[in-house]
Amino acid sequence: METGIHRDSIIGQVEHILSFGNHIILAIEQSSRPILSYNIETGQLQRFGWLGRGKNEIISINQIGVYPIENKSAFYLHGNFSETLFVYTLDETAEWELSEAKEMNNFLSFDLDSNSVIGTNKTSDSRYLLNDRRYETLSEFGDYAEFDKIGDVGEGIRFYKYGSCVVNPSLKRCAWFSYYGEACNIIDYSDPKNVKIPHRKVYKSAALHETSWGETSLLANETKMGFISLTGSDKHIMALCGSDGTMKELILANEPHNRSHDICIFDWNGKYVRRLVSDLPMVALSYNKDREELFVVILNEDYYYEVVSLPLKDMI
Repeated sequence: METGIHRDSIIGQVEHILSFGNHIILAIEQSSRPILSYNIETGQLQRFGWLGRGKNEIISINQIGVYPIENKSAFYLHGNFSETLFVYTLDETAEWELSEAKEMNNFLSFDLDSNSVIGTNKTSDSRYLLNDRRYETLSEFGDYAEFDKIGDVGEGIRFYKYGSCVVNPSLKRCAWFSYYGEACNIIDYSDPKNVKIPHRKVYKSAALHETSWGETSLLANETKMGFISLTGSDKHIMALCGSDGTMKELILANEPHNRSHDICIFDWNGKYVRRLVSDLPMVALSYNKDREELFVVILNEDYYYEVVSLPLKDMI
């Protein structure tokens, strides 16, 4: 089903989507106003945020998610270059306003619930980091045991950290899916003092090669793109699978890396459930728990962005 967001609404390149309640939020690159919101019920559109390097300006949006605040509608953006968490809430006129901007530089990717922040650790050797909502560390944990040939890759270890995270607050579980290569972890953080990783799976590892100076490693051309967008319901994890081609093949064909025709669905134990296939390329997805719909950014036949919704409960 189509929504009211179509080619006349979107100026720039869509990178991320978030949907909750009656709201659809798009993060748009190459736009002076990089955030677009749409109210599903009223049709109200709002463009906001400013692109730039000044105070409270956004350089690049790394991820977007719901920000749990009691009795308020709120979401966050995280900018990877500015390492800032921007929190937006609805004001009295039902428009979004920036309510908080705080430094957040210890995660590469993360998600949060009402009590915790969990994700890939940017600042130390441990793979993952669990913080409370005051951003004080509760646990650092995880290794790279499932990657058999990781070897001595030096700073190249960061390529095994890149990916997306989504949490299931009721189960106290977090899913991490890789951006380079195809791998996933399911994390159980129900006991902050004894965080476990009950499921580890590598479908195809990222390929690295040493540089000529030998101090670090870079991605090899034969690396396959992994999962380019991730979302979750109470029962399932939905991952937008990357292109079938390798990085070299995509470059030679002048094909963008963040396009997919396949949604892979897993349960919260990491078990593969099924695959949904689209004729049109998809860019990003977000499951709206309030409406029980999966919202997907597609490129239509005229190569314009559109947002469509899928009744996921009828497809699984």
